[in-house]
Parts: sequence; structure tokens; C-alpha cells
Amino acid sequence: MKRISLLTITVMACLISACTHDIVVPNDAQKEWADAEIGVMYHFDMQVFNPDYDFR
Repeated sequence: MKRISLLTITVMACLISACTHDIVVPNDAQKEWADAEIGVMYHFDMQVFNPDYDFR
């Protein structure tokens, strides 16, 4: 009985909280930053595809 009532209360709390929040949308500055296509990739690895590479 306790398990069913706890489950019911949890489901009701989730439904109530889901219905009361507004949809979050980015502002103009955030949209411009996302569209800037700035990216960085760091790669620290031994060169295994170069046949003349001597790692010693």
C-alpha cells in the first residue's frame, strides 16, 4: 500500500511540475553564439597512421 501511494504521489508531482514550467528559449545573443560555429579539438595521441614515425 505504501509503495502504491508513494508512486501515485511521485507521478502527480511530476505531472504538476511539468505543466507549470514555461518553455525555455534562447535569447538573440545565445543564438548568435551558437551560429558562430566556433569549435576546438585537442588531440593528444601517438601517430599510429604515419609509417615513418619512430616513437622511441
